Amino acid sequence: MGNFINSITSIYGKIICFIKHRLQACSDHKLLIVITTAGFISSILTFPLLNNYLYNFGKNLAGVFIPPLLTVLYLTCISFRHLLSRRHLLQAACSYILQILPFAPLFFQVFQPTGGDDFSRYYGYAKNMADNHTLWGGDNLFFAGAGNHYVTQPGYRYFIYLELLAFGKLYRFVQFLNIGLYLLAVYCLQKTIRQAVHDKLVWRMLLILVLLFTPYAIKNLLMGLPEWFTMALLIFACYCYIVPGHKIAAVFLLGLVPFFRQNLLVAVVLLFISLVWHIKKKVVLVLVFLIILLLPVYHNLYYAGKWRFFVDVFELPFIKSVDNKSVVNLELVVNNLLHYIGFDITNGHVVFSFIAGLFLPLAVVVYCLMVRSLQVVSAKLLFIAVTMSAVIPVVLLGTAYYPRFEFVNVGVFIATYLLLSTCLFYPENDTGFRYDF
Repeated sequence: MGNFINSITSIYGKIICFIKHRLQACSDHKLLIVITTAGFISSILTFPLLNNYLYNFGKNLAGVFIPPLLTVLYLTCISFRHLLSRRHLLQAACSYILQILPFAPLFFQVFQPTGGDDFSRYYGYAKNMADNHTLWGGDNLFFAGAGNHYVTQPGYRYFIYLELLAFGKLYRFVQFLNIGLYLLAVYCLQKTIRQAVHDKLVWRMLLILVLLFTPYAIKNLLMGLPEWFTMALLIFACYCYIVPGHKIAAVFLLGLVPFFRQNLLVAVVLLFISLVWHIKKKVVLVLVFLIILLLPVYHNLYYAGKWRFFVDVFELPFIKSVDNKSVVNLELVVNNLLHYIGFDITNGHVVFSFIAGLFLPLAVVVYCLMVRSLQVVSAKLLFIAVTMSAVIPVVLLGTAYYPRFEFVNVGVFIATYLLLSTCLFYPENDTGFRYDF
């Protein structure tokens, strides 16, 4: 296994060297001009596809992928050279705005969710809240007779609700704003990686990984799924904790994560305990974390009269019935394991997913490198425990929209590594901040 990892890292090392030599031949400003020009031209060419298209996602939005991908490419190239600064963030923001400028006539185009998917349901929840001035989740509108408690993942409907409150309708520019939020998260992540990770190979591989998972992140965002936002919450929590040292903001954001994906509850709680274990003044942090973490309980108690945290589980995919006996669904488990190398079993056929294959095999390699680079044994074991607590539920329960669950787990890998490797074992002063901030 060690020889295999070394061989793979050698290949990626050669790729990194190639990128480094190419970058040396191009100044920052030239790179910015080339990327901005390429994105602007691509938007002009793909404008007709999006014009008069009524839905949130589809092949007609192909041109929407290009500006954010080019912007992340710019940030990645700069991160190979320097520690990112606000100047680079401003340059990236200006570049992105210029790249999407040809789409400006469509900014106030109202789109609608594609019928029958998760976003259609999230939008239905959010519209009911906006129309009736309520915070009731509205699950009973889609699951008649289920009751007034949360039946499905609660968080993302409130994000859409806030956007409806702010803008009134689903305008196309809101999608571009959401992409801008994702780009801000990428900036924060790459800045944190460069500041926190001292192993040169690991931080370089992580930068490439961020670039390679961006196409799926944009797809997830445009489809109206919550994983991109869950990833952003993890990133912002890491950034707040590591870069400026705002621990209250960090635990607030960390506490929000299970509100969007409850399968991450164990991982988030373990990570929180690890972060506050060595902090002397932890009472405020614990209170903030618990108050946010228990948001589903408040809703279910107020609207349904139930002390309930978890959403309904309609089925256990890893259990199937054979001859009236319950047995482990090995095909599902094997399929969910194959997902991490880019393959998916569909209708009995093993299919390679290009968009998943872009980043998941590399994520597995980077995961092994991160385990190897953690020098403190307790940190290594804790890293494995936290990350596996996110992986195991997906292996047993994940069934749809591949690779949505694997994508957010990659975010858990990165966030856990950044926080444990840089924060857990540093001495602190009486104020709770690290000496080396």
